[in-house]
Amino acid sequence: MKALNLLLVSGALGVAFVSGWFVRESLPAVSPDTRPNNSNADSAKLDVVAQGTLQPSSGLINIFGPPNQVVESILVSNGQAIRKDETELATFPLTKTLQRQASIAATQAAEAKRELAQRISLAEGQVDATRVAVSLAELQLEQAKLRDLLEIPERQLASAKEKLTRLEALAKDPKTEAYVAATAIDEQKLAIIEAEIQLSHAMKQNESAQKAATLELEAAKEAHDRAVATHQTLLTVQLQPTSADLAVSAAEAVAKEGRVMAPVDGQVVQVLARAGEAALHVPLMQVADLSKMECIAEVPDRLISQIHIGDSAKLQSSALPRELGGSVVEIIPVVGNRSLPDPNPLALVDRETVKVRIEINEADVPVAAKLLQLQVNVIFSSK
Repeated sequence: MKALNLLLVSGALGVAFVSGWFVRESLPAVSPDTRPNNSNADSAKLDVVAQGTLQPSSGLINIFGPPNQVVESILVSNGQAIRKDETELATFPLTKTLQRQASIAATQAAEAKRELAQRISLAEGQVDATRVAVSLAELQLEQAKLRDLLEIPERQLASAKEKLTRLEALAKDPKTEAYVAATAIDEQKLAIIEAEIQLSHAMKQNESAQKAATLELEAAKEAHDRAVATHQTLLTVQLQPTSADLAVSAAEAVAKEGRVMAPVDGQVVQVLARAGEAALHVPLMQVADLSKMECIAEVPDRLISQIHIGDSAKLQSSALPRELGGSVVEIIPVVGNRSLPDPNPLALVDRETVKVRIEINEADVPVAAKLLQLQVNVIFSSK
């Protein structure tokens, strides 16, 4: 009998376990796009969560050899430190095709500069547009502060009071009291009450208009500040050498000496070719300046309004020894398709995203530089 009871109890526990597992697995997943900010439990704001990749701020530089030429030698290895114009990377026979390679690189650099100039022009337009919006908002606020809407009801109230005073004076005078109807004074008092109501309503309308104009002005100023910050960031980028410029320098060096020299101070990321292979349309190797690192995050377009220049960001991955930190330096004003998969298979996936550039903190750069193109979880926090 005891054995039977034990068997029944075990069966009941098993059914309860299976039922609990089924209910838990059936619950809908919570989207990872936003989550509460644990640093301030009382705050109603939510942090924005997105996916991003780690990369050098100046980009990965592809080193190409002259087309259809055989690599004579590869002189560097993965992870090796290199110095600009001093470290020789590879050698090739000197041919006329080297000149063509330099011309192609120059064309690509010119195209990259044109694209950056277009982005700067767009940012300047945004600055001008937001400046006009601020001026209009200031004008609306000044108009709302005027008492034009109150002038008519104030005059009506004053006129009604003055008429009541005259009627009361006539009613008290024995010579004219017979000419004042008994209800005239009461009707005039009602007229005063109506005028006071109209004046009160006009004053409330004027107050509401001032509040609305003030809020609109604050929003216009915030949009203007963001536009100015984006424009300044692009101007800073314009002054810095790009990967396209560095590729031109490398191509010109090859064309001049028949060998490949390091275009930057940095490190060999990966060697892709071997001695004896033909240099086709693939790079021989990739090098990069790893002194500055950044993360390019893909933020769902429906959440991009919550991201601002200067916001802090936390970068997390099981591949990293610790959490990395950074700050938003650019919001690229182009909406595109998501390219990074979400690690959570149950997460809500947005097709359209906006890329956000995050500058990694200097103390975290050595850690980030060890895992280029690593996909990380990015958590944005407002200032």
